[in-house]
Amino acid sequence: MESKKLLIFDLDDTLYARYGVVADDYSGMENIAPYSGVIELLNDQEFSKILVTKGETHIQNKKIDLLAIRQFFSRIFICKTDLKKKDIFKSIISQNPESEIIVVGDRIDTEIRYGNELNLKTVRIKLGKYKNLQPKEETEIPQYTINKFSQLKKYLK
Repeated sequence: MESKKLLIFDLDDTLYARYGVVADDYSGMENIAPYSGVIELLNDQEFSKILVTKGETHIQNKKIDLLAIRQFFSRIFICKTDLKKKDIFKSIISQNPESEIIVVGDRIDTEIRYGNELNLKTVRIKLGKYKNLQPKEETEIPQYTINKFSQLKKYLK
């Protein structure tokens, strides 16, 4: 039996454009919209999906609701620090031992690094504030890099 694919997504600049749209004081949040292809992929029942995002709980929840994506995720984790994401990834791995887990994010210094350190598949979406960030070490090099969300599906097959 083929293992089920489990996708772990970051939120900001992975599922929608935060950089250049939402200011540091969170003004402009009402203008956010999912990237092209996000809703179609999230709606795909072939994959289980978990959202792991960092930020203030009420702000991240408001973004999730404005994007109308909450129903697509089996679990949503909102953490206070980047390093807490790694702990959440470990917990997801232990709770889903039969799944092929793929981390999708925009930051090579957090979600991509943690995914690689935990031997997960990693896909970097090269958009937003961190699109020009260069790897400082091997763990920051994703297995796949995409320039738009709609390219993701071909790496999940």
